Amino acid sequence: EAVNLADNCIDDVGARALAQALRSNRRVKKINLENNNIGGSGMSEIVEMLRFNSSLETLNLTCNSKIEHDWVSEITDPMQSTTSLITLRLGESHIGNEGLRHIAVMLRS
Repeated sequence: EAVNLADNCIDDVGARALAQALRSNRRVKKINLENNNIGGSGMSEIVEMLRFNSSLETLNLTCNSKIEHDWVSEITDPMQSTTSLITLRLGESHIGNEGLRHIAVMLRS
């Protein structure tokens, strides 16, 4: 199943609620959160959800300009230990070179 929540002005509060719901969900394979207002605390909740969710394959966070490099190191850790997440889309985010460095390290392992 897929959940498309693109263009819904979802902020950190909404991301927290979604992440909590997805911690034990085993049916959703794709989530589109493109073009929302998710920032650092919302991303922390999403990262924590990834540690528990074993079914999510695609996570689209494109065009969430409040996402910056400081959380990228957090998300790469659960991605290394999970077998389900295959696609992570971060286009038009502000991860910069530091965030890219964390992703590159993850891709090497």
